[in-house]
This record gives sequence, structure tokens and C-alpha cells, in this order.
Amino acid sequence: MYPTLATNVLSRNRSVAGFTLIEMMTVMILMLLITTASVVSWNNVKRGKELNAAVNDVRSSLSLARQYAVLKRVEIMVNIISNQVYYITNNTGVGLVRGMPQELPLGAQFTNTIPTGGLKITFKPSGSLLNNQTITLGLRDVNNAGMNAALRINGLTGMIDYE
Repeated sequence: MYPTLATNVLSRNRSVAGFTLIEMMTVMILMLLITTASVVSWNNVKRGKELNAAVNDVRSSLSLARQYAVLKRVEIMVNIISNQVYYITNNTGVGLVRGMPQELPLGAQFTNTIPTGGLKITFKPSGSLLNNQTITLGLRDVNNAGMNAALRINGLTGMIDYE
């Protein structure tokens, strides 16, 4: 028996198989799960980077204040006036060394108790702190309670360590 045109069309349609609806839904669900997991992990990485940016900004400002005190042979004060704002000035409180008051990135704040009038950190012309007492500045991520960082300023040397 010779194949007819109708049997050729039928056999060709059967050999070209597609995906079933269940297979397509399974793939879409897997894609959704992978996307959700990547978005969650990306947010955690982003939060960690914001806190690191805040720590690096405060550390560089403290280093600038210390270097300025040694270079100009004057006392320089870093005044933390709120949970998110600080500025660098000379020991009389007049004349900002670094332009405008600095703000921490959104989502980061100091954990230290800020007294009325601000938390004052004064560097002497030798580079050490005014009272030679070690100061620890805490920073935290307000969106993630588990993410904390600390900057420790050695009172005798003025060196700043990241903990």
C-alpha cells in the first residue's frame, strides 16, 4: 500500500510534539522561585553595602579630622549631633572643616547615646584624642537589626579600627 497525502500529514503532526500545559506551568513556577530567591539575596547584599558605605564615610571623616589636626597643629572636633548627622569643626566650634554637615546614608544610624549638644570627639595636634580615652562608635542598619558595625578610636594614638 502506498502512503497517501492524508497519512503523510497525520504522521508529520504526530512526530512534531509540543510541551504540555503542565510542563509549561512547572517551568514557570521554577522560574518564579529562582527569581524570588535572587531578589531576597540581592536586598541583603544591598543593605550590607549601605552599612559599609556609612562606616567608610565616618572612618574617612575621622581620619580627615585627625590628619587636619596634626597638619595644622590645632585641635579639631568631630561633633555627632544626631543619629545620622555629624560635622567637623575647629575646637571653638566655628568654621566647618569639611564644608557642610555630613549625613549617613539612609538606613544607617549611630547607636551611641547622643547627649544634648552632641557627642564631641576632639583630636589634639599630636593626633591623639583630647582625654586619651578610647571611643567606640556604633553604627547599625535600621532595616536589619542583625547588621551592626563599630569604629574604635584609640585614645593615645588616634588610630581608627573597624570592628
